[in-house]
Amino acid sequence: MKGKVLLVVPVFPQPSETFIVNHFSGLLEKGWNVHLLCGRINRSAISHYQEVYPKFHGRIHTLLPVHPAVLAFFLFPFILLFSLCFSPGLMVRYFRFSPAKSIWEKVKQFYLDFPVLWLNPDILHFEFGYQVVGKSFLKSVLNCRLVVSFRGHDLDFWNLDAPDAYRVDCSRVDAIHVLSEALRQKALQRGCPENSVFWRIPPAVNPADFKPNGTRKNAEFFNILSVGRLHWVKGYEYALSAIAILKQQQIPVRYCIIGDGEFRPALEFAVHQLGLQDCVTFLGKQSQDVIRRELEKADVFLHPAVEEGFGNAVLEAQAMEVPVVCSDAVGLPENVQDGVTGFVVPRRNPQLLAEKLIFLLQNPQARIEIGRAGRQRVLECFSLEQQKEAFDRMYSSLFTG
Repeated sequence: MKGKVLLVVPVFPQPSETFIVNHFSGLLEKGWNVHLLCGRINRSAISHYQEVYPKFHGRIHTLLPVHPAVLAFFLFPFILLFSLCFSPGLMVRYFRFSPAKSIWEKVKQFYLDFPVLWLNPDILHFEFGYQVVGKSFLKSVLNCRLVVSFRGHDLDFWNLDAPDAYRVDCSRVDAIHVLSEALRQKALQRGCPENSVFWRIPPAVNPADFKPNGTRKNAEFFNILSVGRLHWVKGYEYALSAIAILKQQQIPVRYCIIGDGEFRPALEFAVHQLGLQDCVTFLGKQSQDVIRRELEKADVFLHPAVEEGFGNAVLEAQAMEVPVVCSDAVGLPENVQDGVTGFVVPRRNPQLLAEKLIFLLQNPQARIEIGRAGRQRVLECFSLEQQKEAFDRMYSSLFTG
């Protein structure tokens, strides 16, 4: 094993949320002693991944419970005694470097951070930017290397009242992972020092998992697909307005949306208000197998997000040779090559979305050529093997440096 890497995430990923799991399994393949620490955990999701990746056993951990409070109160003396007996030096360093102002706050934070201390990694990697705030002192406690990832929402709308929220903690970070150049620029705007070491490693897909099989499209309708959680950042209201424009022009369109979330009632209301009940279908949360089947049916993939760090679903569509129409939100212009693998239009502009959709409807040969170019670009720039190599280089530079 090359060294111990601890990936820290707020919640264990669902079976459809593969980017953390791909990262984890890729590091294992490259010989890293990798562990995953989750704030919250989903046992059924863990079972799903353990069936696929047997090496996950014993490598997935969770924070100590804080509810009910009586359980935390009962556990804490044992945690304290254990630390005093087996790692007193680590405990002393923790209380020395902790930024908490009162001893009581230090004690509470020690309880919460104990799993990180117990795992004692060589490299500590917070997978979302906001997780590092108030935690960069752990680098001094553990004498380890510190990495943080920025994925979009942690820069675009987390704690906007503090524009330089990351200044203090990111000044102590050894490497900053971003999905796109646009996110690197945003990280600098939010307080990351100019001399920070940035690694731009975009999301990736396994082209073998997303490979078109030549299924014939339904020529009776123009089939449009979107995949993503039902959240305001995805801009679905602009997609629905674009679909309404197509319907007004008597275009036989079918629009399917895969995903679920708190924004669904608002979107369902919009469908009724726009009179789109006969051409819009909400499929809810679906497995990767269902997503692949729907991509086989799709003529176009529509992604009208107002904020998007990069867009895994957009990569999957391109891998399946489905042309993309998307907004210019953050990392999407680096994902979709405008005019080559799809079309990129300004955010919140349903008229332009509709125009590009109509162009693709009226030019079936262009759809084929754009789709093929999309898969070729995924193969050249966004394959899972390339991502594994990039992360291996990043960690190796820290571990040996």
